[in-house]
Amino acid sequence: MPEHKKIIFFVSPEWRRAQYQHIPLLYPFWGNPLDKDKVPFHYALFERYGFDPAYYGLTDNEERADLVLMPYAHNLAQRVMPRSCRGFWRNAAQRQNAWGSRSLSTESGI
Repeated sequence: MPEHKKIIFFVSPEWRRAQYQHIPLLYPFWGNPLDKDKVPFHYALFERYGFDPAYYGLTDNEERADLVLMPYAHNLAQRVMPRSCRGFWRNAAQRQNAWGSRSLSTESGI
């Protein structure tokens, strides 16, 4: 079986908000926030068939990252933390520019 390179996502520790539910891709690292009494099947789904961290990882070091990952649903971030949301996009655009690609700002309207 060929060895796969892990995709490494940059997620700043400053972006973490305990009062909001993070995206399922982060469950292996930040825990499954679903209430197993309220949504038992949904909870069990991610506990049993969740994302495999053998193929991806997290870092808080931008230089080691392949991509920037916003840890919350886009609509949640825009509604309850608009400044942080703009920061996510700015950071992603800076990283993309550092890699020599075209800027995200032209595509996202920022």
